[in-house]
Amino acid sequence: LGQLSVLDAVATQAMAYFASQDLRDVEDRTLAKHVKALNQLGGLRMDQTRYYEAQRAYAEAFARAALLTARNPKDTAILTSRGEAEWGNGFVRFRRSELAAARAWFVREGATRAELVALEPDRVEWKRQLAAQQHNLAALDKDNGKPEQARASFRAELEALRSLLVAVP
Repeated sequence: LGQLSVLDAVATQAMAYFASQDLRDVEDRTLAKHVKALNQLGGLRMDQTRYYEAQRAYAEAFARAALLTARNPKDTAILTSRGEAEWGNGFVRFRRSELAAARAWFVREGATRAELVALEPDRVEWKRQLAAQQHNLAALDKDNGKPEQARASFRAELEALRSLLVAVP
């Protein structure tokens, strides 16, 4: 319990530090570390059901990842981090029952995962992530009474899984 209070204090300090930075003046390598830390902080806050703070962390992670992606549009590590931030933004909204906003973030995440597949079509990890994202979007639509959208996402997932069968011996 004492360690949690220390972790919370460090997280609060980190958020204050990140907020004080002018993103235009921060080097790409440092920004990438910010994105990773903010994505992790968002996950921690989700685990604690502190959704407002999780949303803030994921929003900051996405802002930095979007800037990095604009500077380095073909960097797969940066795209992966952006996809994680997009997923986090969607998941926190899902947990807050903001389903339209959650869906919009999950669609964004899907576009990022598709970019990764397009950049490295032989990389199984990207195809697996895309299939998982499509499944999550399909399940969200199915559970929210949108069968046509769910069907389209389940079909996209199936195509991604079929391509995995071909790619994995």
